[in-house]
Amino acid sequence: MMYYIEQFVRNSIIGAIREHYEDNAITFITGVGSAYPLVRAHTVLNNLQPIIVQKPLILFYPGVYEGNKLSLFNQFKDDNYYRAFRIVEP
Repeated sequence: MMYYIEQFVRNSIIGAIREHYEDNAITFITGVGSAYPLVRAHTVLNNLQPIIVQKPLILFYPGVYEGNKLSLFNQFKDDNYYRAFRIVEP
């Protein structure tokens, strides 16, 4: 099942971003909480690494980011994402 979900993320979501992405753009991603558990934030971010290089990408995340760990709604643990960082300190 996870294979099909990851294929959906790559083909649909990442494909749409790739199609509309411009080199001088800032990318904003919203709705991660609405798509859980079908779409996970770390899956989207990992798949965007080869597309969005050295450009800002802002993910509005309904949860907690501590160190390098994402916790959706402060309830569900997501895989580590080492390239993320806070733009605003609490």
